Amino acid sequence: MKSVFGDNRISLLLQYFRKTPVTTVSTLASRLGVSDRTIRNDIKQLNQELKDCAVIEGVQGKYSLRIFQADRFREIYSDIIQSDEFMNSSRNRMDYMFGKLMCSEEPLLTDELAYEMNIGRTTLVSDLKKLREEIKDYHLTIIGKTSKGLLLHGTEADIRNYVLENSYESIYREYPMDSEIQEAIEDFFEEHYFEKNVRESFERFVTLMLDRFLTGHYIGQLSGKYYNMTARPEFALIDDLVRQFAQILHVEIPVEETLFIFLPIMGMRTPTDIHDMHSIMLDKNVPKLTKKIFDRIHQKMDVTIESGNFTEEFLYHVMFMMNRLRFGVRLKNAMLDDLKQKYPLAYQMAGIASDVIQEEYHLKVTEDERGYLAAYFGVFLTENDLKKEKPFRIAVVCGTGRVTARLVAVQLKKMLDSSAELTLFADEKVNTEILNDFDIILTTVELSCKCDRPIIQIQEIFDEKELRP
Repeated sequence: MKSVFGDNRISLLLQYFRKTPVTTVSTLASRLGVSDRTIRNDIKQLNQELKDCAVIEGVQGKYSLRIFQADRFREIYSDIIQSDEFMNSSRNRMDYMFGKLMCSEEPLLTDELAYEMNIGRTTLVSDLKKLREEIKDYHLTIIGKTSKGLLLHGTEADIRNYVLENSYESIYREYPMDSEIQEAIEDFFEEHYFEKNVRESFERFVTLMLDRFLTGHYIGQLSGKYYNMTARPEFALIDDLVRQFAQILHVEIPVEETLFIFLPIMGMRTPTDIHDMHSIMLDKNVPKLTKKIFDRIHQKMDVTIESGNFTEEFLYHVMFMMNRLRFGVRLKNAMLDDLKQKYPLAYQMAGIASDVIQEEYHLKVTEDERGYLAAYFGVFLTENDLKKEKPFRIAVVCGTGRVTARLVAVQLKKMLDSSAELTLFADEKVNTEILNDFDIILTTVELSCKCDRPIIQIQEIFDEKELRP
């Protein structure tokens, strides 16, 4: 098993030598996911740290720890372990425990785990209780007793969902992806453009899939709704990419694993650049669903939505949202509370839309997704009141999806002269030439290029007083 659970590799090495009498460089390299040369350099560094109170020495390729001054060794050991700040927070300790449990085929003893983590048994039991409570929402349980050993119980799909939403960064932040795999992914995204946030999500899914599958944790048979995605033209692109992975790794990768890494493509956020939406085929059932939503809103609230050119964006948002709901891909909405407060009418409309979706497809719309729907309805309502000439040109640069960029634009239109013209850009799509064509630049991210126009950095949800003179 590769250890991917800590920043301080020196700390992990010393802990390993304390409980393992004899080992080899290759064993350590495999365990820590680094090269043999890195391990040898780490051993040299450790021997310098130990300052003659102990030494890690190798004889005929087998290494062991010899201690000469026990008291001094314990002091240095304690300093090295404490330098690993990873274990200083309950959140990180919970992530570490989950990582160990999801990789273990044998029951884990709490005393051994506490020793490995260099924490007290009481602290470990307390964190374990929190972890048990947290994983309930993912249909996961930790079975067994602390005195006899613990095992993680649940489906592989649920384990992966938990990792992606809670502990991916802690467990996989130093995972050594094969350079050829990385190159294949880069080539794919150069040829088939998706925005940066989609690529980042896709790489996380690929990293998790490869680690779990290659260590014997196959995701297994999926429900029929997953296999329906194989008919989509975009699936063929991902399937070709996975075939490249298989050739590089000399394995056969089942279709179920391909479907798993297809999820961030089919459940992505609506692209900021409208042209990028057309790289995904729109589901033919979405326009019918959208019409039912608009009709129900008109029936319940006597509000007629005139969406104009914005209709296509909303259709794509609904399609991506439906896929997220179907396949359990959760999208956090940091703007939710502000949306409820600032756009109550739009939030009410989003509630009606949620009811229609549940009636038609038996999918419960989460609060986070309802918030994104409210953002769209807020744009609908506001843009219909702002249709005048717009000679003053403003570029709005955003890196978190098209609806967020639209929401920023709506807030701006409330406080700007109605003649202002707003154009939305993804952060990676702008350059100096494009930006210099505008009168002013408003951005939610730090720009990677310079321009001669005034630049104002803003939040996605901002206090309008901050921009007023």
